[in-house]
Amino acid sequence: MRYLLGYIQVSSHSIFDLCYPVFLHKTGIILILYLNHKMKIFFKIFRIVILLIIFVSTSLFGQNGGLRGKVTDGSNPLPFVNIILLNTNFGTSSEEDGTFVIRNIPAESYKVKFSAVGYESKTIDIIININRTLELNVELIQQAIEVGTVEIFGNQSQSQDDTRTSLIDLNPNDAKIIPGATEDVFRTLQSLPGVLAPNDFSSQLIIRGSGPDQNLIIMDDIEVFNPYRLYGV
Repeated sequence: MRYLLGYIQVSSHSIFDLCYPVFLHKTGIILILYLNHKMKIFFKIFRIVILLIIFVSTSLFGQNGGLRGKVTDGSNPLPFVNIILLNTNFGTSSEEDGTFVIRNIPAESYKVKFSAVGYESKTIDIIININRTLELNVELIQQAIEVGTVEIFGNQSQSQDDTRTSLIDLNPNDAKIIPGATEDVFRTLQSLPGVLAPNDFSSQLIIRGSGPDQNLIIMDDIEVFNPYRLYGV
């Protein structure tokens, strides 16, 4: 049997103040003191871990710097320019107003490359200092995009079955219904578009401004040299 004598308060030098009951039994007092000792060790380790985390984070952050600036073509800002720190994983692209920012860069010397379509690439040596942001404004020069020679070869020849500019087929029935046509074939031809006669009495043909002597007339595969009646009278 054990009897409660009271409570003792033990300070662990932390935000917690622990109260432990004190029993008459000797074994109970020893157990409570043992637990109190373990809690002190736990809080000490906890404080040390928190301090280490804060120290490491501050040290790592304090060893970095940054890079910012603006890219233009001399007068206008250049958007979407690729900005890369060579041999690293750091990079970005410029905004619509030409500005750019790269943060948390380890303090060291770098080569930064600026490249964009239609402009000459530019590489600049920079040095990033601890807790400093380097200001860098860059101007790119326009460059014409050269395209190789394009050669086009055609192997298929175009066939020309009929090189005549126009062709009109007339049969006897069509000749009878053409306005101004008669049974005279030359008078019928004179009524067609582009065909004229030298005068109202001539049967000669002036086709598209050419003279009557420049017309070729073939009948039954035989060339007729002077088909006009009475030599055009």
